[in-house]
Amino acid sequence: MPDCSAMWIKIGGVLKEEHVEEFAELISELGLEYDDVLGEDAEQHIREDHEAGKPLCLYDNERPWGSHDHLEGFCQTVGLSYARGDDGHYSYAASCVLWTPEIAKEREWTSATDSGEPFLSVTDIDQLVAKGELEAELALMRQVRDFAVPFSAPGWPEDAEDADAAA
Repeated sequence: MPDCSAMWIKIGGVLKEEHVEEFAELISELGLEYDDVLGEDAEQHIREDHEAGKPLCLYDNERPWGSHDHLEGFCQTVGLSYARGDDGHYSYAASCVLWTPEIAKEREWTSATDSGEPFLSVTDIDQLVAKGELEAELALMRQVRDFAVPFSAPGWPEDAEDADAAA
């Protein structure tokens, strides 16, 4: 049995209609939570409960190695940004990750378990200062901490609200 930890993932961007069903199935298969465990009705829960203008936030209390490679791979394939964090385990440190279509590869940092914020060692800071890259690194770290890319998809939820208002 692999080492498990609690994890969260915040997903943002526009999910195209042709990917909605696959996305909902993936969330269901992984047993992710959104206020409650999302089973076969993941699509309905997200369509009804997701707050417009906010990232989609999902959780898992017992995730092997604290990550969801399949979900993260799906997000990268369809161009959805994400920030993910985990609580770590006695065999590995807590971490947080950022990926957006604008950055070439996923970025990962060690994180504080109580806040999930990324942090750098003094050695890392010294190296970034020497290369003149500290401000750019801090900007990426702030994106994890303050992840605010809104999630939307056809019918999720603003289209449903418009349909209710027209009825």
